[in-house]
Amino acid sequence: MTLRVATDIGGTFTDLVVVDSESGDVRIAKVSTTPRDLAQGVLDVIAAGDVEPAEIEELVHGTTVVINALTERTGARTALVTTSGFRDVLEIGRGNRPDMYNLVSRKPPPFVARRHRFEVRERVDRHGTVVVPLDLSGTEAIAAACERDGIEAIAVCLLHSYAHPEHEQALCDALRARLPGVAITASSEVTREWREYERTSTAVLNAYVQPAVDRYLGELEQRLTDAGLRGPLLVMQSSAGTGSPAAARSRPIALVESGPAGGVAGAARIGERIGEPNVIYLDIGGTTAKCSLIEDGRPLMTTDYKLECHLHLGAERFEQLFGHVALELGVIEPKEFPDSTDLVRRGLDPGQGPRVRIDLGDTRADRHDTLRKQALLLLGTLAVRDHEEARLDPLATHRDHLFR
Repeated sequence: MTLRVATDIGGTFTDLVVVDSESGDVRIAKVSTTPRDLAQGVLDVIAAGDVEPAEIEELVHGTTVVINALTERTGARTALVTTSGFRDVLEIGRGNRPDMYNLVSRKPPPFVARRHRFEVRERVDRHGTVVVPLDLSGTEAIAAACERDGIEAIAVCLLHSYAHPEHEQALCDALRARLPGVAITASSEVTREWREYERTSTAVLNAYVQPAVDRYLGELEQRLTDAGLRGPLLVMQSSAGTGSPAAARSRPIALVESGPAGGVAGAARIGERIGEPNVIYLDIGGTTAKCSLIEDGRPLMTTDYKLECHLHLGAERFEQLFGHVALELGVIEPKEFPDSTDLVRRGLDPGQGPRVRIDLGDTRADRHDTLRKQALLLLGTLAVRDHEEARLDPLATHRDHLFR
């Protein structure tokens, strides 16, 4: 066994790099990703690289499955169980506004709907002292509701569990016994840090992607073993380190930047080899694009990770916010353009001014004036000019504010 192999699953392609540890030879291969059977894509790219699994000394696997599931919102149907009085922490988040002057900014919806956020009676203070003992009498009702609604994963995040995880562990044990087919995540097992929103959000996202990651890594491990792999299978983490498949399956949120983190580490190494300590690394994939700054040979590290700070406001969301307001620019109806750039490029004739029609439809009469003002405010901020080139500039400047 002399081959060191790295594979990476992206939204479009699955890639492979093979290094012969004796000769130093390097070869690569690329195949299309198989979304319905991700493990098959890895086996396909190994075959495309003319590699026998039995010859692999070490296999390092990177993946964008987690980040793609989050950005596309294709994860499991998830519930949250938390301390009584704290079910809305996930939705309230932080009071700071990332875009202070954006009048039409909207928070993205939480990954768990309010009807699937449940409470239990218990309370622990910040020192880990039990103030109110855990009451498990409501567990049966929570489990029944989760069964009824087809919940596939549950995040458990109790107040100050970083200081006293015993309540979470007892609640998770009760839920696992009652719902054996449901993935259960305890926040104290994912991130034992203070601040309730950050810990709750992390636990929810871990639960949200866990069923998919558990299935695909389990299948990958089994099928590689059946194909003859004897060397270790390691999974790239967001820290650019590696871990076992078992650890990745229980804590998949650690893989949120699995593939991209490996690229950043590789870019830093290339910069070192060519004598360029300051590097900007850009990774454009089929689903997401990532960028990292490497300064003095070291990638910048952070403990914060933000996802979906704002939502784009397209035509359908425009209708939801402003009632039956039909916006007509040129001859383009709202649902015909996918984003604001197309609205300007296709909707305006350089030789004509914009034609605007506000149709209030069957909205209540007492809302007409408000709806007109809201619609005209949005239109006015577009600052449309007479010439198409001029129109693109102000919209390019403002579209992140307007269409989120």
